[in-house]
Amino acid sequence: MICFFCATPYHIMLSIIIKENHFKAQSADIVIYNHFHGAKNLYEKILDTGIFKNVYFFNENNSSIKNRFKRIYHSIFPQKVIQRIANNSHYSEMIFFALDFLNISYIIKRYHRSHKKCIFSYGEDGMGTYMEPIYVPNKYLRLFLKITRRKQFLKKIKTLYVLVPHLLQCNNFKNIKQIGTAKNNEILTFCKQTLWSEGIGIQLKRVVYMQEPFYNDFSLNIDYIEHQILDICNKIFQNDFLIKLHPRTQKFKYSSASILRMNIPFELLLTESKPDSLIIISFLSTAAITPGFLFGHTPYLIFTYELLADKCPFINTEVTAFITELKKLKTCHERIFIPKTIEELKTILLELHQKTNN
Repeated sequence: MICFFCATPYHIMLSIIIKENHFKAQSADIVIYNHFHGAKNLYEKILDTGIFKNVYFFNENNSSIKNRFKRIYHSIFPQKVIQRIANNSHYSEMIFFALDFLNISYIIKRYHRSHKKCIFSYGEDGMGTYMEPIYVPNKYLRLFLKITRRKQFLKKIKTLYVLVPHLLQCNNFKNIKQIGTAKNNEILTFCKQTLWSEGIGIQLKRVVYMQEPFYNDFSLNIDYIEHQILDICNKIFQNDFLIKLHPRTQKFKYSSASILRMNIPFELLLTESKPDSLIIISFLSTAAITPGFLFGHTPYLIFTYELLADKCPFINTEVTAFITELKKLKTCHERIFIPKTIEELKTILLELHQKTNN
């Protein structure tokens, strides 16, 4: 029996694909964290489908001071959901997409003390998996885990599931497993018609700007540059331009009639449109590249991270190496653009406007 731990719709979609590709003959449970808008609604949908034997809703996050205190308390006295899983002796593998090191280490510690046999794995968490050492707790968590004698148990996680193993620039675990594509049309149909049916019939514009929560995540204000990018897109493409807001974005200051705020995995929205003529603009969004990994779609990709180089010190050699390898893929060859200036971005957009205007 397998158990997945998910904190985003993307995690849930990948869990369904892994279950189909790797554990089709086995039953599986899933834990859904309340870390995104609409999590409870999605939990109830999944509960009704029966695709997972048990579906657990983990109602805890850091969205308020009260919740932060609750999280501190539960880091020592875990919630019943976590205790129930830690006491379950039927799991042969647990796959952690949610990087909840406190509860992960608690579960593994309990399994170890009870001499239960289980494989512990991480699941891909988007682009960060390929370019950043994200499977390492920060210094404060490391200290807490050391005090509670749980730190050592994270070392028992030796497997990592990813979409494209050879693109990994870091996070090299002992065992790297490829998630695989959504090759079974039943998976796509199930995701689109049952879990995210609100996306049916939504036609994307020719240009989609994938907004990212820089201020929410890094207290980084990029409004000036972002508004320049959006102004150019509006001027060139006018009504054929859409802004897709990130699920964690709370406030967005740019005024536009074409703003999409939905928690549907972008990969599923793309199947409703003409992906090969689509132009996706993003800093370096996971959703920009995964349509190619999962479904073989080949949109044009414009990454704007060079425009923010002086504001974003986390652009490093791993990012450069990742993009170099990404360009070699069949689905991305000659379809990736990385402008260094606003003027260069404008030139690229004008060229793509002409190329896709038919």
